[in-house]
Amino acid sequence: MHDSRTMTYSNWHPDQGPNRHGFFFGDIQDCAMIRSDDHFRWHDGPCNAGPAFHYSFICQYDQNTWEFGDICIQVHYSTKDWDDARAYCRKLGGDLLEVRSSEMQLFVQNHLKATGKKPAGYWIGATDRHHEDRWEWLNGDKTMRFSNWEKGQGPGQSGFFFSDGSLEDCAMMRPDAGYKWHDGPCAGGFAFHYDFLCQFPSPATVVTPTPTTSSTTMPTDTSAPTSPVTSSVKSTTVTSAPVTTKASTALPTTTSTAKPTTTTDAVGVIIGG
Repeated sequence: MHDSRTMTYSNWHPDQGPNRHGFFFGDIQDCAMIRSDDHFRWHDGPCNAGPAFHYSFICQYDQNTWEFGDICIQVHYSTKDWDDARAYCRKLGGDLLEVRSSEMQLFVQNHLKATGKKPAGYWIGATDRHHEDRWEWLNGDKTMRFSNWEKGQGPGQSGFFFSDGSLEDCAMMRPDAGYKWHDGPCAGGFAFHYDFLCQFPSPATVVTPTPTTSSTTMPTDTSAPTSPVTSSVKSTTVTSAPVTTKASTALPTTTSTAKPTTTTDAVGVIIGG
């Protein structure tokens, strides 16, 4: 978010925002939205008042978050051991970054270089903790088909801190080694605390399905009556109400370079006002 909270620009509907009395309850309409049915002007509404006030929303990210393909990558400059770093990513709804291609490796290291920061290392989501010398990713297909190990690191390494390498089970990206990967102890005190990289699913536009209508014709009784009664029977068609399904995508935390996306056909989109 920007340092200043002063609203130097606004796009309120004339009867919304400052000085409005409230369509429902003026004193609790404290949150802003963009209304697609009002030329994308801003409206206010209750921040939390049940499903009647549920809308799509737009997030913004800070300079430490980047979008690559279908994921968002976020760098955290708060040193932790590998286990705590992973727990932090998971708490935010993601996991440690899995660098699965040379294109992603180049993308990440170029963005890290551009920050001008050069910490000792960045934890990533690779480990051989479960099978010594078999390095794998944390989620989905765990097979490591791409790697960027420094010579003497990773599979078959003899260990820098421990002679057999058996305790160096977690991977990091090292700026001082040209962003090559090194392994190290997953935990073990402040000597093994590093910054880290998280990944999250990228926001996606969800297209609302076209409403469908189905009809069912009830059967007509054509059997003859047992007594001489004259009657006519008409078939009846029952039409179910159109059903429209809308969905919104959950987003990672923090703040602005990823491209915001919204749900198609939404009435309103929540913003940070």
